[in-house]
Formats: sequence, structure tokens, C-alpha cells
Amino acid sequence: MLTTMLSWSSVLSQFQKIKDYSMIHLVEEVFNEQIRPALAQHGGNVEIIDLDNNVLFIRFYGGCQGCSSSKATLKGGIERVLKQNFPEISEVIDLTDHAKGESPYM
Repeated sequence: MLTTMLSWSSVLSQFQKIKDYSMIHLVEEVFNEQIRPALAQHGGNVEIIDLDNNVLFIRFYGGCQGCSSSKATLKGGIERVLKQNFPEISEVIDLTDHAKGESPYM
């Protein structure tokens, strides 16, 4: 019985990884169409790091790394757009080391 439960748990885990992987591709499309063009106007960009348990992890770079408006961009822009398109995404977390930004847009 324990072996069956562990196997089932493994199958569910693999299914979740596949589901997350396909959602990342859909999120990339939204990034490419709606988010990246706006960030590029300020010399910035963003990359998707991971999607885990409906939490999306991102990293800013270019003009967005170290920018004082990055938190507002994350919550008021990126997270809002993504939640409109993907209600199952519960949160977007920024993993950027903003202290190392070379030339943030001011």
C-alpha cells in the first residue's frame, strides 16, 4: 500500500511539473506581447526563473535592475497583467539583486 501511495505521489508531482512547464510557455507569450515591450522603453527586461505551486519567480535586468520603480512595476504591472490572464497564478516574486544594478532608469 505504501509503495502504491508513493508511486501515485510521484505521478502527481510529475503531472504538476508538466502543467507548470506548459503554463510557463503561455506566460512567456504574455511577457513577449505585453510586458517586455514596456520594460524595453526604459532599457529593461525580465526573465522567468520558475513557476512553482502557482507562484511565478522572475528576475529583472538592464534598466529594471536597481530601479526604484521595480516594485511598482512588479505589483501594479506584471502581477496584475498575469493574474488577469492566468487567475491560477497567486503571486509573482522578484528574485533580482537590485543592489547590483549597473544603470537603473531614474
